[in-house]
Amino acid sequence: MILNKILFYISKMSGGFHVFKWLARHHPRILMYHRVFPDASGRAIHPDEFLKQMKQIKQQFNVISLKALISQYKQNKSIPENTIVVTFDDGYLDFYDHVYPIMRELELPVTFFVTAGFVEQRLWFWPDQLRYLLDYSQEKTISTPMGGLEVKAQNTWEVIADHCLTLTQLKREEFFSDLQTQLKVILPDEVPDEYQLVSWEQLKEMSSSIVDIECHSMSHILMSQVSGDALIQEVSDSKSLIEAHLQQPVKGFCYPNGLPDDFNDETVNALQAAEYDYGITAYPSARPLEDIWGITRYPIGTNFYEFEKVIYGIRYQTLS
Repeated sequence: MILNKILFYISKMSGGFHVFKWLARHHPRILMYHRVFPDASGRAIHPDEFLKQMKQIKQQFNVISLKALISQYKQNKSIPENTIVVTFDDGYLDFYDHVYPIMRELELPVTFFVTAGFVEQRLWFWPDQLRYLLDYSQEKTISTPMGGLEVKAQNTWEVIADHCLTLTQLKREEFFSDLQTQLKVILPDEVPDEYQLVSWEQLKEMSSSIVDIECHSMSHILMSQVSGDALIQEVSDSKSLIEAHLQQPVKGFCYPNGLPDDFNDETVNALQAAEYDYGITAYPSARPLEDIWGITRYPIGTNFYEFEKVIYGIRYQTLS
């Protein structure tokens, strides 16, 4: 790993990045973010680090909105050279507190996919509930269907979260009830500050500027787990709810979790019936716009080294 980083920075200093950038000039890098706030645990990007990232793409790339990229591609199949698009998922309050001021200052467009049913509700995402239970437990081990797990082990959250993705909502609630008992932690009635979501007033304020507000479902359930009326609620009712509050059309849908098995043909048919223009996923590919109902993105984390590999097209070479 250290050798790879040394070679990486030698390439950067010697001008090798310009070659990668040129090779990837027709490949739009659509970036996917979730959290930006000061966080000692490393689960979120620090605002200073995010500002550094945004300044770099502003100086060296063509940063446009997702809406503009899709519109141009639909019209003539063309993609502006060295395009970067910035997107955020879920609807956390830290977008309003930290991301919005930075994007407004730099005059950079950003697309914000919000979970409509959670806005201004006393609800929080189950992955955050899981984080809370593990963080505040004093227990050393727990028994799960995946075997015994160390509560504070680095991979415990990932192992349990992966299992939860296979469960229906009812089964997941039963599983969480058992977790609370084993971990001897009770979820609070009020959502903790760290996991607060934006309000409709805040969304309305941002949508009048450089932020495009789009839909991330009603309840953040996997689309492959719902059908019929439940699917209509997740796709159509969520769209109507956002439009009613913001008084502007919603045209984009972001699949919760966003992996290939998390949506299907029935999901896409529902999006088309609800008059969406596109669906977007959470994994990268060499041709991100090839399927307008499965647009792909690069997840961006806290590692600046990995961020540069994405924006300069080095990751693209591994996908081609």
